[in-house]
Amino acid sequence: MILEQIRLRKIDTTEVDLLKDLTTSTFHESWLEDGNENDLESYIHENFSTNVLLAELKSNLITYIVAEVQNKIVAYIKIERDIQPYEFIVHKPICISRLYVKKGYQRLSIGSTLISEALLISANESYKVIWLGVWNKNLKAIQLYERHGFSKFGMYQFVMGNDISDDFLMKRKV
Repeated sequence: MILEQIRLRKIDTTEVDLLKDLTTSTFHESWLEDGNENDLESYIHENFSTNVLLAELKSNLITYIVAEVQNKIVAYIKIERDIQPYEFIVHKPICISRLYVKKGYQRLSIGSTLISEALLISANESYKVIWLGVWNKNLKAIQLYERHGFSKFGMYQFVMGNDISDDFLMKRKV
């Protein structure tokens, strides 16, 4: 993939339906193999409803950025400001709370491009630490984050219905 083919843009409230389709489809394809379908559908209903996404898009603390390739939206990143990582306290934190790339577009530098954009936003807004949570079995994602300077600093449990998974917390200085 030639990086010049990847176009990033911020999503606004007029595109909530597009965002709902993207968040739902990428979450579904990422978790269906490893999760219970009822738990998955319940999580999607609670976290990706039009009302939830619209409220997030209206918030000054949350930014959604999508990646387009040949005018097709293939990935997104959700950035949340001033969110502390569970029981850990960090100074002036910003969080990558979601990063999903459609399966047919993985390993094409799209995730790296979105991470670089999150780091740029973090620096421009004078944040000191950027952090995220990642499933401990998602080795491709862990390696991607490590390539961008993130290191593990803790664990937390991600709950999706009856399914509880251990996730790594990772961070880096901005």
